[in-house]
Amino acid sequence: MTLFRIFYSTLLIVTIGIYLTMVIWVLPEISAAANGQVPFDMRPTGYTFEEAIIFLKSLSEEGRILYLGLQHTLDAFFPGLLGILLVVAFIKLMSPKWAAFFSLFAIAGSVCDYLENSGVKDMLTVYSSSPPMVTPEMVSTVSYFTVLKSLASTIAYVALLVMLVKWGVDKYRAKKSTSNQ
Repeated sequence: MTLFRIFYSTLLIVTIGIYLTMVIWVLPEISAAANGQVPFDMRPTGYTFEEAIIFLKSLSEEGRILYLGLQHTLDAFFPGLLGILLVVAFIKLMSPKWAAFFSLFAIAGSVCDYLENSGVKDMLTVYSSSPPMVTPEMVSTVSYFTVLKSLASTIAYVALLVMLVKWGVDKYRAKKSTSNQ
């Protein structure tokens, strides 16, 4: 196995491991601690001020600690790892022009995820202050980054999926043509 394959396989396993930890364990725990309300990170179409306040009011102190602690620790690594994973895949699977183009979406998704994380941390922190200091502008800004993250990431995921299908079809055709000779 080449050094690149070891690097990429490790990156893939770590990234998927963090993602699965968040979506199978941590985010459902946060949702349960908020009486079933969906955490900010899992609302791809964003949220209104009213929806944010309902979530923040519903979230228990234990849920807030989990969100600010383990969830944000995992999400400090996930966007960067995912961005690197996607960019490397684009470089390997696409022409340089297309790899650069779609890498912009992967990077934008990661940057917006970090901005979303920062805003969510601020909302969770200032809401617990007395009096709560969450403003409509704050929620609107964080929601905007959530939507941009979702949009940019979706474009990157679809591009990767298309390229993986193309790669698989090309491999199949090459194998089929060599076996017919």
